[in-house]
Amino acid sequence: MTMHVKKGQTVEVIRGVHKGKTAVIAKAFPKTNQVILDGVNLKKKHVKPTRNTKGKTIEIAHPMSVSNVRPVEKGATKEKAPKAKAAKKVTKKV
Repeated sequence: MTMHVKKGQTVEVIRGVHKGKTAVIAKAFPKTNQVILDGVNLKKKHVKPTRNTKGKTIEIAHPMSVSNVRPVEKGATKEKAPKAKAAKKVTKKV
């Protein structure tokens, strides 16, 4: 199945905890419809100590569903449309 985004493309997260963040796609997995974004959806992994190295905590980028991102056009800015004001209900008795 084809995906609407590709590796190296700038995207915006539209759902989830990271909603509103923009990032570049580091890796794409078309078979599972998932992408890995740079600096988004990071999880901590505890690495056990070995004989030569100390134990430590590292952050790894985990994949997220491709349906949760949308491509961002180059040069596009975020502009919010003005909210429409609701009319007040008039209850005059004549």
